[in-house]
Amino acid sequence: MKSASPNWAIWGFLLSVIAQTLAQQGDVDRMFAEQTRTKAERGDAVAQCEFGLLLLSGVGVTKDFEQAVNWLRKSADQANAKAEYNLGVCYERGESVSKDFVEAVAWYRKAADKGYAKAQSNLGVCYYNGWGVRKSLPDAAAWYRKAAEQGHARAQRNLGVCYALGTGVAKDLVEAAKWYGKAAEFYRRCTVAKIAGVSLHSYRYAWAERAFRLGYPERFAQAALGHGSRAVHHSYARKAKVLCPSLDQFRSG
Repeated sequence: MKSASPNWAIWGFLLSVIAQTLAQQGDVDRMFAEQTRTKAERGDAVAQCEFGLLLLSGVGVTKDFEQAVNWLRKSADQANAKAEYNLGVCYERGESVSKDFVEAVAWYRKAADKGYAKAQSNLGVCYYNGWGVRKSLPDAAAWYRKAAEQGHARAQRNLGVCYALGTGVAKDLVEAAKWYGKAAEFYRRCTVAKIAGVSLHSYRYAWAERAFRLGYPERFAQAALGHGSRAVHHSYARKAKVLCPSLDQFRSG
């Protein structure tokens, strides 16, 4: 019995649609990169950081690690925590700069002190291994905890390890199980949703960015994220109930 021959007309059509879609996406990426660069050149710290990351990834622009570091540094010099963290990553990996753990720790600390969870987690790793700083298991556990409490899954897992082994904290298998469970649940949900490379902290950051672009009131965003913000604190102090519409409801309304 002969196998059915492929319908080359259909395959050709599908390939043309895919090619067109990729081309359109490329146009969108280039337009976004150009808009971001324009803002960056005007001194916008957030845009400087984002343009630096685009140069690192090659999205909408040609990859250029040297220029990426330059833009990240411009943003970091304006105390942008995300740029400080990513500049630390560049020094840790030796991307367009000499590999320097001491310098990486310095930038991680700047961002970590501002509450940036990824930096707190990485700073914990540096303390745990003695990279660029004197090894200190208690400090490692303390920084893991700061990031873990913000929902950073890797820090939650590492804090669980600390409790399981008694490194930097008193051995406590109940606490270990709790933090392992938090990390596992987040990873499970990402797996179900087929999402990779996302931490809860970065999800919240992306959500807040989208909320800002949609004009979502800050008090609603703070309440929805549940970070114990001033707006939530004041509302609860008055025993008032904050009702937050979804982003899609707000946009359509």
